[in-house]
Amino acid sequence: MAGALQGLAFEGGVERFGPDRPPLLMVGDLTYDKGLLAEGRLPGVGSKRQMRAATQMVNRLRTRLPGLVVLPAHDPAAGERLAAALADHPEPQALADPTGDDRDL
Repeated sequence: MAGALQGLAFEGGVERFGPDRPPLLMVGDLTYDKGLLAEGRLPGVGSKRQMRAATQMVNRLRTRLPGLVVLPAHDPAAGERLAAALADHPEPQALADPTGDDRDL
């Protein structure tokens, strides 16, 4: 799971860690609660115009990507949603070399 978190932290945007896993979106400080984001309500800090535009973009993305897991930085439940998204869709088994020599995989 550490690799998954690194991918999100450094690449940003929507990440999908396998074809059968839901897309993940870290929204940083855009909101602190996914419910407020869905309602279009803005937090109290920052440019209202930019936050409103970003909130609208995220909400449009939610309609285009069913199952999108939104992960606000300061939402105490974000970790639980991430863990649930990853647990509901386990990683595929690693490919193994039939000779037992997995060094080149």
